Amino acid sequence: MRKFVKQKLSEIDSNMSAATLWQHYNGIMQDAISQFVPTSSEASRRKKHLWMTGRVLCTVKRKHMLWKKIET
Repeated sequence: MRKFVKQKLSEIDSNMSAATLWQHYNGIMQDAISQFVPTSSEASRRKKHLWMTGRVLCTVKRKHMLWKKIET
């Protein structure tokens, strides 16, 4: 990402007004963000981790149930 931004910034003419420079800079940063920053997907919204099998889930639920029983 750093190389991408450096290359794009080197293409800007520094004799432009501050507002124009800001627009170009903002556009470059938006392009870099959309290209290099990952977006969330359905896989990242899972309710459980991939390593949690059904057996592990049952064990964790049992542990929570027993813990609540001990607290009361």
